Amino acid sequence: MHVRPATSRARAPAARAARRSRSPCSLNSDAKAAESRRAALAVADILLVALVCLAACSENAWERAAQEDGVIEWSTTFSFITAALLFARRRPRLELIARVGLVVFCVFVAGEEISWGQRRFAFQPPEIFLERNFQQEVNLHNVLMNESSGLNVEIDSKHLVMLIAFCYGVIGPLVVRLPRLRAFAELTPPLSIIPHFIAVIVFEQVYPVDLTGEGAELFLGVLFVVSAAAGRGQRTVLIASAAPLIGGALTAPLLALVVFGADVEGSAQARDELARLAQDLELGRGRNSIAEDQSTSVSSRPHATATSRSKAAHSTKD
Repeated sequence: MHVRPATSRARAPAARAARRSRSPCSLNSDAKAAESRRAALAVADILLVALVCLAACSENAWERAAQEDGVIEWSTTFSFITAALLFARRRPRLELIARVGLVVFCVFVAGEEISWGQRRFAFQPPEIFLERNFQQEVNLHNVLMNESSGLNVEIDSKHLVMLIAFCYGVIGPLVVRLPRLRAFAELTPPLSIIPHFIAVIVFEQVYPVDLTGEGAELFLGVLFVVSAAAGRGQRTVLIASAAPLIGGALTAPLLALVVFGADVEGSAQARDELARLAQDLELGRGRNSIAEDQSTSVSSRPHATATSRSKAAHSTKD
């Protein structure tokens, strides 16, 4: 007769107790995490499709949205601020240094996106930014694009975005699966949205339309938001990801109205000047084409004269 070892008999009640201890709180927590992951995936899909459709369907609408101090730029700023707040409110058992690092990083990116409010508060940047930043703005990512920055290297801002997306969104979720790094798992994105971080890298590399980088930065910011909100439930993910987009859509026109005012007369005058400028350009093109035709006819005259003289000489000889 087979006798089960004492250790196995001792383990059986412990296993049953462990299974009982998982319910119902653990099951609810797992279901909540699964809901938040599905919500994060849905938000990422919807935003990606919306950005691609906007850029593909209307070039003018895309440029208006992606210009400096536009809706996309302010939405990106609010996205990283929201992500910083969510990371800061994570449970204290997580590694403090990692949480503080992510909070500081998100706040830094948010400030860099709007040049730390330089255009809104109209302050003069320090001399080093005037000399080494081709846009003369208070931000470091444009300084790195200048070979004379002192680093002896030229780094495009899109390469920084690609590096961030790769390290945090692709490598991070895979590395935290190691036993020693599982404590950081709640600070990294769900595995389901790794392809979306790869999409950021692809769009930055291909750059299919002008200002693609602005859309990629917004998409990256929202991915940070859903990563920080993951595990907190579907409602939290949806609210946290929608709030920056709504804030950007409201902030850009309101700030423009406050700073520049509702100058209806000035807007009408600007439109008239643009129309006249377009007419001048058309007239200039017409004059250039006439001048080219005249120069072509003049250049062909010597050849025709020489030919007629040759024919006259032959007729004289005859």
